[in-house]
Amino acid sequence: MTEPGHRFRLLAFDFDGTLADSSANIYRSARAAFASLGLTYPGDAAVGATVGLDLIGCARRWLPEGEAVDHLALADAYRHAFVTMRQQADFHEPLFDGVRETLGALSHDAVFMGICTGKNRRGLDHMLNYHAIEHHFHTLQTPDTNASKPAPDMVVAALSETGCEAPDCVVVGDTSYDMLMAKAAGALAVGVSYGHHLERDLLQAGADLIIHAMAELPAALVRLSDR
Repeated sequence: MTEPGHRFRLLAFDFDGTLADSSANIYRSARAAFASLGLTYPGDAAVGATVGLDLIGCARRWLPEGEAVDHLALADAYRHAFVTMRQQADFHEPLFDGVRETLGALSHDAVFMGICTGKNRRGLDHMLNYHAIEHHFHTLQTPDTNASKPAPDMVVAALSETGCEAPDCVVVGDTSYDMLMAKAAGALAVGVSYGHHLERDLLQAGADLIIHAMAELPAALVRLSDR
């Protein structure tokens, strides 16, 4: 087999906003959660700004004046709304353009691929199976067993599971939390501009490169290989 064309041993992807276009479903579930509790919805922008955090972390930011019990209730309401929506016959949550093809192109015996996401493990497993892309990934990291982003724990766990070193890892994500997580773990970071956070926020959080479509990732990895 030919060499992969870049020097990296582990590619760690965020899921929502990076691989899957889940914004509409996230906003729909959040609106339903707030409505079920008789609360005023803070708006899609406020919800989108928290994508990538674990659900309790999101709830704290969505309802900053609330108590711990309120945050737990809101998180539970969101989880229930999303699971209910996911069970509907018309449920749809597409991968972004080029994701499936790029994952296939990057698959190589010398390269591990993983997921580091704010989704819980049950939800992640469901969506990987839904899209039939689970076979690409060697390590799956979620807040079920790790501290939430921007803590480095998910990347550190992925490195440990695959036997890789931080300088040989690239994190690919759409939020500043992904970039901060990568930097805290000692990895490189590629930000995608089509997700939930603005390009300037990704750069400020430490992104080494920005790509505007997943199909640009292989060339970005070649560029980063000189660092």
